[in-house]
Amino acid sequence: SLFASQPETSAKGGKIRAVSHTDVIRRLQLPRHLPPTRYSSTPHGIETQLPLVPLTYCLPQCDIQYPEAIPESQWYLAILGCEHTEHPGALLGRVCYIPPSDSDVQYVYCGLMRVCINPAPRKVYRLANLFPLSPATIDRCREHVTLKTVYISHPERASTQSDTRDARRQPHKTINLLLGRKTRRALRSQGYTAELRGPDEGHPTTHWLTLSCDDHTITVEYQHTLGYGGGLLMVEADVKMSRRALDEAGQIKANPSAVKWSDYALWHVSLATKEVAFTLAAEKLTLKLGLDWVAPSHYCLRVDIVTETLPVASGTSAELAQGTRPGVGSRRGSG
Repeated sequence: SLFASQPETSAKGGKIRAVSHTDVIRRLQLPRHLPPTRYSSTPHGIETQLPLVPLTYCLPQCDIQYPEAIPESQWYLAILGCEHTEHPGALLGRVCYIPPSDSDVQYVYCGLMRVCINPAPRKVYRLANLFPLSPATIDRCREHVTLKTVYISHPERASTQSDTRDARRQPHKTINLLLGRKTRRALRSQGYTAELRGPDEGHPTTHWLTLSCDDHTITVEYQHTLGYGGGLLMVEADVKMSRRALDEAGQIKANPSAVKWSDYALWHVSLATKEVAFTLAAEKLTLKLGLDWVAPSHYCLRVDIVTETLPVASGTSAELAQGTRPGVGSRRGSG
């Protein structure tokens, strides 16, 4: 639906109430007749007509971050026949985007926007998918409102399509993390044994990656969270290192100790590389982590380890340099 991809998500919208079609016509005052909303099942999906307005005309003063994969010109607010109880008199606009089409069939997809809610110097962004459109906003945007015939794709059919872009629009049902053979081989060639353990009954949203070598063990705990019916993904990775050397047993502090990613459909093919650094006796080890989308609900881990030799002051004892391993300054893995 235009509210949520799953029924249980829309069930939480208790503060949203319907507005009669007559009242919608009165509020919009469009020059073209606005017929009652109808939904018809077709081979292309569910066909309907929606009043749409380009997002930039509705929120000209807002600081909005658009997803890189979808141009600004494809984003709209679909004006719905309902309002929020905390904003009476303001019709709700649903964030959506319409990709270009070579035919008369135009698909509409629900989306999310990152909107700045706290101005400089320290900006704070929040994800939003519904906006109340006040009478003043509708008056300002009325000439840009168009009535379009659009299609809502059948999720069960879209998920079987070979088009990767269509698959990247589908919400996640869960998250499965994978570690590719190429990455395992690269890490093994540098002396690391990689083990990826999936969720269990007590931790259904957690994966554990363990990288072990003769000198130390690195543990990465991935915790994922899904929101907006699977249309929002947040992942946090907590990183720890323990050393095996008798004189340096215990935990080595990571900087930072955790890294985060967030994304929302249309999913990016690759999420940014994040770095975690460890300072050992005579070297700095940097663990580079990333995520690559491979299929709905599936991501492949990127893991890269790089070391560099630290300058050692004259007179430093042999005990201080004991932790140095062969091959410093080289890449120890690739994703």
